[in-house]
Amino acid sequence: MHPQAQETIAFALISVTGTFLLLFLLWTASWVFFLAFASILFAIYLKGLAYLISGISAVSRKRSLYLAIALTASAAALLLWSLMPDLSWQIPRLRSDLATALNWLEKRIAEFPILKGVVVEGSAGDYLSRAVPRLLSFGYTLLGGVAGALLVIVIGTYLALQPELYCAGFIALLPATERDRATRLLERLASTLQWWLIGRISAMIAVGLLTWLSLAAIGIPFSLSLGLLAAVLGWIPNFGPFIAAAPSVLLALQQSSSKALWVGVIYIIIQTVESFLITPAIQQRAVAVPPALLITAQLMLGAVYGVLGLLFATPLLAVTLVLVREVYLSPDDLSVIKEQF
Repeated sequence: MHPQAQETIAFALISVTGTFLLLFLLWTASWVFFLAFASILFAIYLKGLAYLISGISAVSRKRSLYLAIALTASAAALLLWSLMPDLSWQIPRLRSDLATALNWLEKRIAEFPILKGVVVEGSAGDYLSRAVPRLLSFGYTLLGGVAGALLVIVIGTYLALQPELYCAGFIALLPATERDRATRLLERLASTLQWWLIGRISAMIAVGLLTWLSLAAIGIPFSLSLGLLAAVLGWIPNFGPFIAAAPSVLLALQQSSSKALWVGVIYIIIQTVESFLITPAIQQRAVAVPPALLITAQLMLGAVYGVLGLLFATPLLAVTLVLVREVYLSPDDLSVIKEQF
């Protein structure tokens, strides 16, 4: 048999086997897939920070990577050290006050005959009273998920230290005629995820700071915890801001309806600034993700894989769009799409 034909058959067998293994992994142990993907994101973050350090200083690329790791660890430790004294008492009290606020809201709703059937004792009201504290408990546990975070950090650090080793191993599995194309594809994927990360992290920091300062300015309690919640949930486009706004509006509603209205306006303004100014300015160099497609992907992955699917729906969709554009569509197809849209 001709060597090229043998190489093609081997590539086809590897592709089919790899596809089945990936589908099997996604079905039986999805957390491993998401753990690996999170590690890749962390590695890309470290490499991006290292490039920034080497670009503004005379430090070599390898030393800049060690500096990036040290800076990240120092920033995380400093953040925990500065926030924990306040968060240690705010989070438990926030959970208690939200449960009280939900009970208060249930009583107010029950005063209106037209809404009386909405709240049924032992069902909706009790469900909400249990749901929000559990949601906050989950968020608290997620932030303190030491085991998973350590695995992501360790694997991501190894990937960042020797990316060429792992990329070369993957490319070596491909036919010789496709290796240059695969190299360019990996570089395109890394660039897309890097710019997506820059945009998302920048937006999260901006949203968290603006939320904290704005809520503190109008006298909403637990503004630091609510700002941190807004920053963390800012990782999830579309759905995250609504989830983050609910506790703030509920707490403000106990004080006055006008204050609750102000809180709603604040969240709308912050979300508008983030959606139309911060994110587009930074992510213009990344792949454009159509909003309708993003929401559909979030709903699908969230329904199948739960919170993990919702957390990683956006970067996974960005990767999928790059793969479709670079692998499936031809240059002629892309030119036709650009002309029509």
